[in-house]
Amino acid sequence: MAFVEWVDLRDLGPHQLLYNQYASIGELLAGAAKYMPLGQPAMTFRFEQGPTEAHIIYALQPDLRHGSEQFMEMTLSTCVKIIRNLLDPSWRPLAVEFQHAAQSAPRRAFTHFCSAIRFQEADYAVVFDRSDLRVRRNDRDRHLVELIGRYLEERALNRSQGLPGEVKETITWLLRDKKATLAQTSAALGLAPRPLQRRLVQSDTDFQSLLREVRIELAKPLLDKGKQPLAGLATVLGYSEPSAASRFVGQHVRGRRRDS
Repeated sequence: MAFVEWVDLRDLGPHQLLYNQYASIGELLAGAAKYMPLGQPAMTFRFEQGPTEAHIIYALQPDLRHGSEQFMEMTLSTCVKIIRNLLDPSWRPLAVEFQHAAQSAPRRAFTHFCSAIRFQEADYAVVFDRSDLRVRRNDRDRHLVELIGRYLEERALNRSQGLPGEVKETITWLLRDKKATLAQTSAALGLAPRPLQRRLVQSDTDFQSLLREVRIELAKPLLDKGKQPLAGLATVLGYSEPSAASRFVGQHVRGRRRDS
């Protein structure tokens, strides 16, 4: 819970940027059903409605449930934070339900969620007033929604093409903010850095090789169009300094052309 209070949700992956741009909880849930497996493939959720209440219910794969109490607390905290970003910072669920027993003082959880806290329940769930489903906002950025949506669609396609393709798509996205490090990429994919590296080695590649491939693929079309300002190349390739972009192009792009 403390982590979710502190973290900027935009740093948890591009799907979080999209969630913040939906117009209603209904759109948010539809997007989560479509894109959540890209960030948390081991997590499932369902949505249930009653006469006055609605429930967002989360579940982990059975073999991952042991020792997952903190992770599930983070998941429900993130759900509430996303809805607050969507509707209003003061939004309160009716209740938050946990399958496990209290891990810390229940008062701490109550202060965080500002709602009833129920432990040792049948499900992990966020319970809220059904009338909240009718609330809509109009200040979203439709162009950003389309951009991120296209990116996530590409990621979904790349999943069927294997992990290296998915990593390259994620690197392409993160380069725009100069965040295409192993740590940032693995976080965006919902993996730890070492497991990601091990899985890439099993596919006969590694993170640095894929990063280099993405930069070459981005640089070639720009150079084919003619001379490009180094500052522009640095931005596209994710470098802070134009000189770094120049060295990369000279070594990996122009050098290869001379060899061929």
